[in-house]
Amino acid sequence: MQCKEFKALLPAYLDGELDLIQSIEVEKHLDTCDTCLQLVENERVLQTAMRTGTLYHAPRAALERNILRAVQKSERATVVRPLFNAGRYPLAAAFAALLLLAFWAGGRFRVLPSDTGNIAKETAAGEKVANEALSGHLRSLMVHHLTDVVSSDKHTVKPWFNGKIDYSPPVIDMADIGFPLAGGRLDYLDGHPVTALVYRRQKHVINLFLWPVPAPDAKISLLSRRGYNMITWTQSGLTYWAVSDLNAAELREFSQHYQERVVSTNRP
Repeated sequence: MQCKEFKALLPAYLDGELDLIQSIEVEKHLDTCDTCLQLVENERVLQTAMRTGTLYHAPRAALERNILRAVQKSERATVVRPLFNAGRYPLAAAFAALLLLAFWAGGRFRVLPSDTGNIAKETAAGEKVANEALSGHLRSLMVHHLTDVVSSDKHTVKPWFNGKIDYSPPVIDMADIGFPLAGGRLDYLDGHPVTALVYRRQKHVINLFLWPVPAPDAKISLLSRRGYNMITWTQSGLTYWAVSDLNAAELREFSQHYQERVVSTNRP
C-alpha cells in the first residue's frame, strides 16, 4: 500500500469502518511508514480534543441578537422579482416551455424494467456476501481457528453439527481425488451462523461455507478478490461459497466434484 492509498482510507480507518482485509493492509503499512503513523496519531489527538470540548468556544451573548437583527433587516429589503420577462425574451420563454414539456413527457412515458431495483439489490447483496466469505476465510487462518472439529472422517464431522444448526450439511469425502477433509466449524456470514467445511489441497486450505437459501439452483460462478479465488453456486436449497488461495482451475475442479457427489449422495 502506498501513502496516497492510505490517506484515502484514513477517515474510514479512524472510524472503524474498514473491513478485515483493508484493516490488515493499513496496519501493515503503518508498521513500515513513520510518516503515516504520525498522521494517525495527530488525527487521534484532534478527535480526542473535539470529543472533550477543549476546542469549543462559547459565542458572545450579543451574537444571537446581531444575527436576528441582520436577518430581519434582510427580509424587509427583499424584493421578489421574476426570473425573466417573457415579453422581453420570447425565444427564451418558448425554449423553457419546450424544455419543461420534454421533462414532463420523459417522466410520464419513460419505461424501465420492473426488476431493475431487484437486480441492483441482488448485486449489492452478492458483493457483501463475497466480502464476508473472504473475511471469514482469512479470519480462520489468522486466529488459528480453522476447525472446531478436527477429523478427516465425514462420519465424525457431520454429527458434530447436530443441534448447532437447523439443517444437515452435506459432508463429502474427497480425499480420493486430492481434496481431503480436514474438519469443520461454525462461522457467521450473511447475518446468521453458517457451516464451514475445511478441505485441503497440499498446502492450500479451502473453506467451503454453506447455508440454506430460498432460491432455485444456480450454476457455478467464479470470483476473484485480492488474490483469492471464490466459487459460488446454489444446489438443493443450499448456497455454497468455496474460498481459497488455490488457483482457479483447481478450485473449480473441487467445486464441480463436490457438486456431483452431493447429487449422487442424494440419489435414492
